[in-house]
Amino acid sequence: MSSTENLSPETEALITKARASKGMLYVAIASIVMLFSAFLSAYIVSKGGIFWVNISLPSSFWISTALILLSSVTVNMALSAIKKNNQKASNYLLLVTLLLGVSFAVFQWFGWGQMIKSGNYFVSNIMDPEKPGFFVKGEYGKDFTLTFKGQELSYKEGRLFFPDGEELNAVQYDNLKQQRNTASSYIYVITALHILHVLGGLFYLISVVLAAFRMQFSSDNYLRISLISIYWHFLDALWVILFLFFQFIH
Repeated sequence: MSSTENLSPETEALITKARASKGMLYVAIASIVMLFSAFLSAYIVSKGGIFWVNISLPSSFWISTALILLSSVTVNMALSAIKKNNQKASNYLLLVTLLLGVSFAVFQWFGWGQMIKSGNYFVSNIMDPEKPGFFVKGEYGKDFTLTFKGQELSYKEGRLFFPDGEELNAVQYDNLKQQRNTASSYIYVITALHILHVLGGLFYLISVVLAAFRMQFSSDNYLRISLISIYWHFLDALWVILFLFFQFIH
């Protein structure tokens, strides 16, 4: 016997709509996963090149990570509340989620500002033409390190050394002068792509919050809250993966 045999036509229509909407959302999520997988794969391949700048992630990225993790909790609480028909609690939890999401985007912007301040621009050479003795702003070993074909270099008095104590030769120094800071370019592109998807989620979340405060949701009608919850959890998980990737693989 079909599980929907005794359901009303209206209920069956709602179930069908929910399945179709979630199916489309999962397809969109799968395409986003493929997009970021391609960029992370390209990142790993590029990291295996000659010179690579290992950038310490800005403190604002740590704060934004905490904010998006917290927002994932609040959106889940909002969904649980509406399932219990607690509209007031659900409404305010959705609003808090929105504010946390906006705060995440703001601290991502601050993080980019910190990267620029440290000399890690979207497009730039590793060596800084205004500082003949060295290449990027910041403190070596604290703000960044440099690797040559996977070997981390040490720095002393404007000179770079391999782990065995041998200094880079003239040809390698010349190559360094021509080398782009590819690492920072990847960080900007990948985090910008993520924030674009976050902004898309925020615009949808705004419409959900407005509908919620118009009392359009109930324990029998909360599909839009369910959809934003799924998408927001995905954005949360995606950022955590990206953050850990930059922290440990980078």
